[in-house]
Amino acid sequence: MRNLYTKIVSVTLLVILLLLISGISFAKGDRYDYNLYTRMSHKLLRGGCNIFFGWVEIPKFILHETYELDPFTGVFTGAYKGLKRTIVRTGAGIWEVVTFPMPVPSEYQPLVLPEFVLQDEVK
Repeated sequence: MRNLYTKIVSVTLLVILLLLISGISFAKGDRYDYNLYTRMSHKLLRGGCNIFFGWVEIPKFILHETYELDPFTGVFTGAYKGLKRTIVRTGAGIWEVVTFPMPVPSEYQPLVLPEFVLQDEVK
């Protein structure tokens, strides 16, 4: 009976969390207000995504380096560069989650570009 109760509570909390996260809108334009709370929630979401998905930098860089170099060298150099980038992105995500109520850096700008791991690279 206790196991069933734990499952019900876990599923309920997960559904509530998903509903709260889905309410965060990133729409921009004349009709949308990009206010302080929206910027704070965007910073929190960005930090959480970078913490949980920072590891994706490793296969991303392996693939990139394999195309740039040969497959053998690309695996090792890509894994090294991806590991470095994973540490940076995960650290930035932790910093953003901890400091999301504060406008650090100014106006809640991202610490790492691109903001999310699978966005196109900023040139």
